[in-house]
Amino acid sequence: MKATVCLSAIVMSVGLTAASTASAAIDPSTERVLVKVCKALKTDNQARLRHVLKRNHLGYRQIAEGLRCNGQDALTFAMSHGAEGSAYYLARKANIDMSTLVAKLD
Repeated sequence: MKATVCLSAIVMSVGLTAASTASAAIDPSTERVLVKVCKALKTDNQARLRHVLKRNHLGYRQIAEGLRCNGQDALTFAMSHGAEGSAYYLARKANIDMSTLVAKLD
């Protein structure tokens, strides 16, 4: 439970501005988990995304609102890499309206 809370706090801190993220040191094991989430988003593999999130006790909303992949939020990152399926899946599970994101990208 304590590790989940710490991991949640780290995931949320990753979503802060790039300057604060660059200055904060992230535990290497936590970084590996977050990189796996970004890779799952990029490959448009919803089963892989679900597996990584469930195995590491991460919430869909935490990832959608807090994770930054290559300087982009998770949904924008997925859409920019042509992984619309993963983006829509994450948005649906996190209860986020995708129409605003699609309009922003166009």
